[in-house]
Amino acid sequence: MADRGALKRALEAALRSPGAECRNVPEGATAPPDTVIQIERVGLTMGCPMERQTYYITVKWRAMSAISRKVLSETTTRCIRFSSKDVDTWSADAERARAEVNGALARIGQRMAAELLGADKWSDCRFKPGEPEEAGPR
Repeated sequence: MADRGALKRALEAALRSPGAECRNVPEGATAPPDTVIQIERVGLTMGCPMERQTYYITVKWRAMSAISRKVLSETTTRCIRFSSKDVDTWSADAERARAEVNGALARIGQRMAAELLGADKWSDCRFKPGEPEEAGPR
């Protein structure tokens, strides 16, 4: 089973503010969030084009003001992750399969943060075999 928190942790890490000094927050205090991300739907489908396990991930989400709840942005983010394993090998190794799915969820969380911060939404979002399973800095 996939780790539902992988997407959330990656999104939060990518959006973590540089520090309280930017918002006049007393030292040691935590600034309340100014934006809330609401995830409406996560879709994960799998296929096997050319005998390789492939994940198609779609997340429908919106960013809202934490104070007024006004919708600041509403979009759908889509990514494709190609496995390095063929379908038979992939299904025989449950731990590896789980790591790939969790890595794909984490990567889409990073992609969502990049889109929110102004990245080109229309550029390709494809992760190929050989890239790390766990989301790292991109």
